[in-house]
Formats: sequence, C-alpha cells, structure tokens
Amino acid sequence: VVSDFIGNDGYMNREQIEELVFDGVEILGHSASHKNLRNVANLGGEILESKENLENWFGVSIVGFVYPSGKYDSRVLESVRDAGYQAAFTVHEGVTDLNGDMFELPRIRMDNREYFRKICNRIKCED
Repeated sequence: VVSDFIGNDGYMNREQIEELVFDGVEILGHSASHKNLRNVANLGGEILESKENLENWFGVSIVGFVYPSGKYDSRVLESVRDAGYQAAFTVHEGVTDLNGDMFELPRIRMDNREYFRKICNRIKCED
C-alpha cells in the first residue's frame, strides 16, 4: 500500500483496505509516495512514517515492504531494515528460501492495467 495514495482516484480508500485486513489479507508497505527511493533524501518519511501510518490506521503490524518499481540500493535496503520491516521484495525473478537475504526477495512484478487490458480485449468490454 502506498500510504499517500489511499483514497485517491483509482486507489482503494481506508474502508476498502480495512475490509481486506478484516478478511485476513496481509498488507505490505510500498512507501509514502512511490518515488524512486534511491533519489530521496529523507527516507524516513517515505519508509518509516508510511509504515507507522499504515499500522496506526489499520491496527496491524506491517512486516513486509515492496520497493517501488523494484528500485533500491544499499542505503534504501538499510533504511527498510532500520524501519523495522522483516522482509522486502524486489522485482528480480527467481526462487528463494528462508536462508536467503530477507530484504532482497524475488517476486514477479504484475501490472494490473495490462492484465485488465488483456481481459477486456478477450471479453470486448468498453474502456
């Protein structure tokens, strides 16, 4: 969840996220504003404050972080670790196990817009 985007047009609002949390869906931190964190001077606002806001708003511990667009460096990684996250996800594809670096976990990046375009093309829906 990008904390500053909550309630913006095209994004979930607090009530929708609360419903997901109530239903057992784990939410992860994704920064405050989805900027390239390698270029941000004040990482605390983007990483720590975002985490604290999500925890306060939704009453859950936010233990995982997803680097915005997969962009990070050693300074960003350390800031995520220092903020109290237990794991962080990159966009590197691959297989991992619990013996690997928990702050450089691979994942597959999905672009929902492209996914929905493919679905719409298949069922011929309107834009």
